[in-house]
Amino acid sequence: MPLALAVVAGRAAARPYLPLASVVAELAGAVSRLDAIRGEDDATDLRAVFLCSYNALSPGAAQVLRQIGVHPGPDLSAAAALSLSGLEPAACTAALSELVAGSLVSEPIPGRYAVHDLLRAFALERLEASCDDVALVRQRLLDHYLRTAHAGALLMGPLMESITLPEPAAGVRPEHLGDDEAAARWFRSERAVLLGAVGDAAVQGFPRHAWQLAWCLDTHLHRAGQWSDQVRMHTVAARAASAAGEVVGAASCLRFLARAQWMLEDWPAAEAAAQQALACYERLGEPSQVGHTLIYLSAIAGLSGRAEDVPVHIRRALTLFETVDDQMGIGVAYANLAEYYCQSGDYEKSLACCWRSLRACRRTGDTDIMIAAWLIMGHVHQNRAELTRSLACYRTAARLSAAIEHRHKRAVALSSAAEIHLERGSRDDAVRAWREALDLLDLLGHPSADEVRVRLEALAAT
Repeated sequence: MPLALAVVAGRAAARPYLPLASVVAELAGAVSRLDAIRGEDDATDLRAVFLCSYNALSPGAAQVLRQIGVHPGPDLSAAAALSLSGLEPAACTAALSELVAGSLVSEPIPGRYAVHDLLRAFALERLEASCDDVALVRQRLLDHYLRTAHAGALLMGPLMESITLPEPAAGVRPEHLGDDEAAARWFRSERAVLLGAVGDAAVQGFPRHAWQLAWCLDTHLHRAGQWSDQVRMHTVAARAASAAGEVVGAASCLRFLARAQWMLEDWPAAEAAAQQALACYERLGEPSQVGHTLIYLSAIAGLSGRAEDVPVHIRRALTLFETVDDQMGIGVAYANLAEYYCQSGDYEKSLACCWRSLRACRRTGDTDIMIAAWLIMGHVHQNRAELTRSLACYRTAARLSAAIEHRHKRAVALSSAAEIHLERGSRDDAVRAWREALDLLDLLGHPSADEVRVRLEALAAT
């Protein structure tokens, strides 16, 4: 924003003895960003400039601009603006068009609107000074994202637990997502907004919206490999849920937090979060959720060098799943047992558990665990020098991973397939598979990218 830059630059030039870091600190520490860059007169006062444009708006456009003040940014869809405003579609469309024409809002792509953060701060000031019900405006926005995200999460595959959403405010019009591909596209386009919405909900008095939004967003973030985002999101949501006495929400967020931390190889933090989640679910008397949390603890134990604890946790979980006929849990438990037996060298038991896992997964449609089972079978056949069968398993895992956009599992499948190609003398196929895996691992910022890079460099040197 040129005017804001000019004001700040002028202040910095007037105090050449101050480093620019001090200017940044002043701006960051100000209670109001608009006050921090206030000019000497109306011509250089951003608030006054914004107010002049605001006063020229029609009532409908002024309302929409005010209410955009509660949006976490960086941009919003026309559908979100419609729910946020509570207006009829034609009135909302007209208001957005007027805001674009007045250069208060930009439309970088059709149907998506961006508002500068300083203008959003001004809009929030106007909203809080108006007769609008600010809490209701916030609720409409959060309801819109929660209702749409929940529908999207259900489309992306079976989930370990179900949640009951609060009744939406009047005027909320969630977006329709036709299938899992539409859901994936929506989550990709709204990821930054949804992460911001979780944080806003947590601090603005909507703890249930905070943890339920986190619950809905988790599958997308996990498959995309956005584990650091998951840790930040679930930490905030779990804290809000706990403070509000929402035990189910706290347990859910803590369990998801544990999974994200183990993906980041922070075993102590993952163990602590999983144990807290386990205590919550035991207190709630939820056998399936206790079982799923025990599975997480078994994985963490195995990865942190406590192999003796792995079968104990899995068998206890399997007993709970079978007691309540939780087919999803049964599929997960047998996949984890298969991994344990594979690492122990008991390949026949490992294969038997894989097939039992796949049978359960086909009943539930759990593609994530299907991929895990095919990867384990690939490792078993590879260890038994059954290279053709091993490659077929890895290719199946890679294909399924691509279908659900699970970057990490696809990278693992491709890297494993590359090893088989190399053993069979197919050097070019190995290079192609490792290059694709490296692209994915670099995208994830995953530490195993360096191992793949070394393999490719070694091949290039021969």
